[in-house]
Amino acid sequence: GTVMGIDSDGDFLINNQELKEIKLYTNDTQRMRIDSSGNVRIGTGGLTNTHSKLDVIGGPYAFLALQATDTGGRRYELFSYALDESFHIYDRTNDQYRFTIDETGKVGIGTTSPDNILHIRKGDTTYASQVGADTMLFLETTNTSNALQFTSANTGQQYIMFGDDDPNVGWISYNHSDNNLNFRVNATERMRITSTGAISVGSTGTAYGAAGEVLTSNGNAAPSWQAAGGGSS
Repeated sequence: GTVMGIDSDGDFLINNQELKEIKLYTNDTQRMRIDSSGNVRIGTGGLTNTHSKLDVIGGPYAFLALQATDTGGRRYELFSYALDESFHIYDRTNDQYRFTIDETGKVGIGTTSPDNILHIRKGDTTYASQVGADTMLFLETTNTSNALQFTSANTGQQYIMFGDDDPNVGWISYNHSDNNLNFRVNATERMRITSTGAISVGSTGTAYGAAGEVLTSNGNAAPSWQAAGGGSS
C-alpha cells in the first residue's frame, strides 16, 4: 500500500510500501518518477535507467541547469541535443557555448563544431586544420599570438615526447634545474643548448667544442666540432 502523512519529525511523507515506483503527474502527463531503488527520472522515454540516480529525459533537448545565486554566480546548462547528437555546456548568463562533444566524440572548447579530437578556439580564423583527421589537437585564435605553455617547479623538466613501441624514442625537453634545452632522436640525446647558449652535439652535454672551433657537417653522420679553416681539432 501507500502511506501519505506527517512523520515523527513533522515532515510530509509519501511511502510506497510495495516494490513499485512513485509517479508524479501534472496536466494528466507524467513528469517524474522514483523507482524502488530511489533512482529519479524526470520526463519519459529514452533508455531504461539502470545506474544513474538522476535521469533527465526530453526532446529534442534534455537540459540540466546549475545556478549559483550569490553575487557573481552564473547559470550553466548541461544538455543533450538530438538533432545533431551532441552534448553541450552552455553559459546561459553570457549566452555562450563553453564545451561541446559532437556525435563522433570530438571535443570543442569555444566551438560547437570541433574539427579534430580536441579543438580549442578563441575566435574563428575561418582556417581549417591542415592535416585533417590526423590532427589530434587544434589551437585556434584570432589574437596576434597563440601559445602552448608548460609550467612546472623550478627544478622540474618538461617534455614534448614522440613515441611508438618505444614511448620516448624522441623528445624536446627543457630542464629547469640548469636551464638546458635538449633534443632526443632515436632514443639518444643528439643536441643540447645550455643556459649560456653553448651547444653540445652528439652527447649528453659534454661535446661543446673548444674556443675557435666551428660545427662542421660530416655528410650523413652527425656534425662535429673542428678547427676553423678545416681539419679536425
